[in-house]
Amino acid sequence: MNEWTNLRALGALLGAALGSALGVVLVLLVVFLTPAFGIKWPVAHSAVLLAALAIPVVLTASIGALCGPSIPAWLRATSIAARSLQTSTQGLPTDSGDRLALHISRGFTMVYVVLGLAMTAAGAFLIVAVTPTMGVLAALVGWAAVLFFGGITLLFLVQLIWAKRFGLTLDTEGFTVRMNLGSRRYRWVDVERFFPYHTMALQPVVAFKYRGKAEIHGLQWTRGIFGTFDGTLPQNLPIRGLALLDLMETWRSRTTTSGR
Repeated sequence: MNEWTNLRALGALLGAALGSALGVVLVLLVVFLTPAFGIKWPVAHSAVLLAALAIPVVLTASIGALCGPSIPAWLRATSIAARSLQTSTQGLPTDSGDRLALHISRGFTMVYVVLGLAMTAAGAFLIVAVTPTMGVLAALVGWAAVLFFGGITLLFLVQLIWAKRFGLTLDTEGFTVRMNLGSRRYRWVDVERFFPYHTMALQPVVAFKYRGKAEIHGLQWTRGIFGTFDGTLPQNLPIRGLALLDLMETWRSRTTTSGR
């Protein structure tokens, strides 16, 4: 077996491991929801359980095998980002050309893709299996899940394929957030503060309050509900959570101090 084949096998193995965890969750959903909602399956119950366990494994293993040859590149990119981060937090920028680019992490984005596919599949499950017994409400919830999570999954797939087109770029004047539907740029001097914004994710989102007006290209969501923040940073970068917050505050404080 050559290196290419070995990497595909490794990707398939890692994907299958993740798919197994998702399959167990689906099996538990089938076990508990079937009697709770009185679902009548068109096939044997054992076949449904087998499909719930096998489909996520096959799907994630296939994605892993497809992306396996990219594993060395992902590891190198992560290593380069880590070295860049270490360098960027030592001392002040030396000239106007100083710049740090953090591209989308393919490995972390893959987690979002798999979760999005699982939630989209759950919505399809409601439409196909639950609607006949529960009626219009189940159909509405199912279609809402399919459209919402399906759209999000599509955006993450675009990021997964063209990871280097998206992410966060820092320079001595400000920072630029570039995502699927456009970009937005902010000046350090107009940032009031960065802070962690907690959601259902394991790590908090880095949000910030902004005194000026962002330079926006394309379609970008900038403000939080009730004005809790004026912008957020991507959650699928090589560095996330409080570490990303520290990086942003370091660049903001040093560039604004040096410009005075």
